[in-house]
Amino acid sequence: MRRSLMALCDIFMENKAVLKNTFKWHDAELYSACAAIFIDQRKIADKEKLLEMKTLLKSRFGIFSDYRGNAEMAILSYLSILDDPKDALKRTEKLYQAMKKQFRWSSNLTLPCLILTNIMPIRKYVSTAKTAREIYDCMNKKHPVLTTSSDAMFCVLMTMLNDPPLIMVEHAEELYQKLVALRVFPSKDAVQSLANLLLFVDGDPDEKVKRVYRIHQSLREEGRKYDDWHGLPTIGVLAMLPEEIDDLVKEVYEVDAYLAEQKEYKGIFGISKGTRLVDAAMLVCSDHIGTADNLVFTFAQLVGILQLVAQRQAAAAAAAA
Repeated sequence: MRRSLMALCDIFMENKAVLKNTFKWHDAELYSACAAIFIDQRKIADKEKLLEMKTLLKSRFGIFSDYRGNAEMAILSYLSILDDPKDALKRTEKLYQAMKKQFRWSSNLTLPCLILTNIMPIRKYVSTAKTAREIYDCMNKKHPVLTTSSDAMFCVLMTMLNDPPLIMVEHAEELYQKLVALRVFPSKDAVQSLANLLLFVDGDPDEKVKRVYRIHQSLREEGRKYDDWHGLPTIGVLAMLPEEIDDLVKEVYEVDAYLAEQKEYKGIFGISKGTRLVDAAMLVCSDHIGTADNLVFTFAQLVGILQLVAQRQAAAAAAAA
């Protein structure tokens, strides 16, 4: 394994340990997803800083705000790596209020709003919210059953493409149909998210889908398991890297073998093999992309986190029924 990749694995494990020590009783997958926030910037999570951000969030929004709950750890992680988290929260709230006027069920939008305020001028907040709603309405016409409140997040992110809403949705639909035709993905919800993510990458739709398929099938060879639900966005990023697919898959297997030796991934109570392979793929993506700003990788992280949150909320609702 390349030295830089091994170092990234060690930073990843260190960040997970800090998060677990700071925030108790969360799922292992969510610790991994939030640890990725720090490795993307090549930073080590700071417990005191994270707790400081928690106090800041509580003092500004109270206990029952949309900034709390299952997505809170991810929000706190992002805030803790910013130079001016107080200003970021002020701008986030302005964008979020604009979004709430367009989406009644907008709690999934707090995290994407936090990311977008770093790259979007305040004067565009209202128009961005209106465009996001237009995209959602177009998407809902295509897939009224599949399109839910969680897709509002993608609609917000898609505004960054600056294309007409109907055109973006048509392009996403083309990718969706090609991905579904492969008949290898069990969740159409996850496929719709992957199709939306692939919009952010230039290239021929057939070539995008071909590379996604080859990566996906290669990662499932020899009886290996890959968590398709929250791991598909990572496959999308991995497939769009310029390197040869065989080389990328080899690196994922190397990282997977390295993680398998870590205590947290061992035993019947350890993290599942499917999630471990997702973690390995994410680490390979991060190592190749580096610390340069990359919206596609950031969006893939967001999707993975919010899909995990959606899973937990659904499970909690089913248990309460």
